Amino acid sequence: MSQPSSAHPPLIRLTRAIDPSTVPIVLRKAWVLRLPRPPGPQIMSGVQRLLKRLQADHAVENLRQVKTIRRMEDGGGMDAVLAYRTDDGGELSTEEGVLSLIKKYEPVLVDVNSEGNVLLRALDIPTTPIPTRSRIAEWNAFWPCVLRISGPSDVPTSDSKGTTSSASVSLTSTSASIDFIDRARDGRMWTEDSARLQWAKDGFRTCVNLAVQAKEKGEVPIAACVTTAFEGNDVGMEGLLPASAHDTRVSSNHPLRHAVLNLIRIVADRRAGLRARAISDGQAEHEPDGGSPRPAPAPAPTGNGQDYLLNTLTLFTTHEPCTFCTMALLHSRVRQVFFLLPSPGSGGCCGNRDGESEIAEGEGGGPFALHEQTGLNHHFEVWRWVGDWAEVGLREGGDAASAEGGEDRIALSELSLTGINP
Repeated sequence: MSQPSSAHPPLIRLTRAIDPSTVPIVLRKAWVLRLPRPPGPQIMSGVQRLLKRLQADHAVENLRQVKTIRRMEDGGGMDAVLAYRTDDGGELSTEEGVLSLIKKYEPVLVDVNSEGNVLLRALDIPTTPIPTRSRIAEWNAFWPCVLRISGPSDVPTSDSKGTTSSASVSLTSTSASIDFIDRARDGRMWTEDSARLQWAKDGFRTCVNLAVQAKEKGEVPIAACVTTAFEGNDVGMEGLLPASAHDTRVSSNHPLRHAVLNLIRIVADRRAGLRARAISDGQAEHEPDGGSPRPAPAPAPTGNGQDYLLNTLTLFTTHEPCTFCTMALLHSRVRQVFFLLPSPGSGGCCGNRDGESEIAEGEGGGPFALHEQTGLNHHFEVWRWVGDWAEVGLREGGDAASAEGGEDRIALSELSLTGINP
């Protein structure tokens, strides 16, 4: 994949979420009725009753993303949006059919103009709420719409603790559920916070160096390491982190000895060892001199979710995790995953099917996006490196060193899998 210029952020979040500043307006024809003048309480109540009958008897969608009434510029007239125009040949497909329903349910709303006609039109209306305050005028140019984002800022950020919050906000309309995310804010995380960027580079370099060591041993050159999140701390992680592992499928002659699975196993073993040591130390402290030992008190219960192996932690890896490894990460409750290279055909994060991806920067990667799979009880962030390879200790090309400083960098070809699935 080509590397972007330095003006672009070096890391991008892999998500189906849409940037509210660039999401296009999707329009659909809807039936709009000019209301009689003057539009008093009787007319307003009639509109509400009509909408309820249409929804109950004709399965009409509730157009929550738009305001029902629009006041005309002349100051006197008012329009009401009733329902989407259908193409199934039913009553909502034609003007005559809609008029018959209005006359049947609420004849008081039928306003005949000077030419003896009822003013009913099919107009374009947005199918989603206004995504951000800066685009109110754009949406309202078609029809007055509602703004579905709450809170002090247009788009909320993910929780620094990484426990229960999401990286995006869901705005639900009658026609679709859309996740929005602020790409500009994402970019500033990496272009304006040099400490955060260096933290990510260090994680990638650890994986690259370990992958090269694995290749020198005859293993598949894939490696992973786990650490605390940038906003996290190492309290309670003594003896557990940092942890790293590389692929051992060749030496173990076992198809499931992937780097990520090996790493999770290392963390599990360390956790078990720390817990056993804590129990042993507790028993030693409670053994009286010259007498039989008293039972040690039971270990203090852990907080909710703390028994998950990678809860709140961040994983770096050279390659997009395969589907199996991605599910293992999900079950381990990992918070974030960062990878360098995509895994076409087997990866579980890029959502790239049939050469097209719904995930931003997911091209060339695997067919699934399990980290955002609906129906699963955990979701996590996935970030892909799209910056200069030199910043993570790599260089494009073959084995020959580049002319300027390439001697300290590892050729990208060293991480080639030559047809082996990650």
